[in-house]
Amino acid sequence: MQLFVLAGQARRWCEAHLPHGEIVITEAYGAPLFFEGQRDVLRRSPAYAKASAGVRRRVDERPAWIVVPLPLEVSGRIDVRGTQGESAITAWDDITRLSNAYYDPRLVAGAGWVITSSAVRDRFAADPARYPAPNALYARLERYATRAARFAGASGPTVDVWRLAPGETAFGHPATLEPWWWTDTVSPAFRREADARMQPPVPDPGSGAAMPDGSPRPWVRALAPVFEGRVRTLLEALAVEHGTVGHPERAFAYTLPALWMNPADLEMATIGAHAAREAGLADDGRRILERAVAESSRPPDAKVTVEYAACLAVLGQRARAEALVAPLGPAARIAMEEMVARAEKAAK
Repeated sequence: MQLFVLAGQARRWCEAHLPHGEIVITEAYGAPLFFEGQRDVLRRSPAYAKASAGVRRRVDERPAWIVVPLPLEVSGRIDVRGTQGESAITAWDDITRLSNAYYDPRLVAGAGWVITSSAVRDRFAADPARYPAPNALYARLERYATRAARFAGASGPTVDVWRLAPGETAFGHPATLEPWWWTDTVSPAFRREADARMQPPVPDPGSGAAMPDGSPRPWVRALAPVFEGRVRTLLEALAVEHGTVGHPERAFAYTLPALWMNPADLEMATIGAHAAREAGLADDGRRILERAVAESSRPPDAKVTVEYAACLAVLGQRARAEALVAPLGPAARIAMEEMVARAEKAAK
């Protein structure tokens, strides 16, 4: 019960003190701030549709923050079964070890605030050998961030609100994030057996995650369901929110591990292309969209087409860009022109 009381106290403090235009990274049991994703869920719910005008207005006008929650793995293991019906192989005998990936400091870099809870921190602190990354992140926060507020219960639980100074470099940069960073705690036995099941078998590479051409090794591709359901969700949230607060180069960097795993991911490619164009990297945006469209099993929708056209226009191929958006109507052309104008303004 104390945890929920503290979380409520922390939320009220944050609502009074945290600006709306900065990213807040929060652990479970931290401060449950309202954010835009929750508003979107509420608007799609049957309850919202049936609610009175006053209730809908309160939902629509409720202040929201830019929040990225860190996933919390509680217990269990992850077994992966082959596509040909082979017996399952254990990738993580303890899924909580995947938490090391979520606590890489480069996922916090560029945020304005981090909220931690002893309900989570104490679990990691009890086994530092199993959870080196979370404990290292807490140590960096203690050393390089400012504790703006602490909420403590009578029996020991705490919630801390940390302020990261703008431009702080101690947490690294997502541009240095290896696309396979999240696989570091995968069982060596899984790596060997998943590669060996390929026909013909893949030569033993040791413990590397990439093939000679840079693509994911078979044992990494076998983990695609784990990546999609856990890691990609976090990367997408970080990419979208860093784009929202005007950090397009960071946003672009967060899309790259997902596009390494699945170059045909049209949604992530569109997010990445948008960020690349805003960061002055329109040719990179063009490239990832062209590959995604070529490898995807579904045709590009209007959003993808407009984003691609904007990249082309920024690169000086305006006639081709206008030809692409013309069949989509005037609204698509206006959207493209607005994207180009923002990119040109940012380049000045």
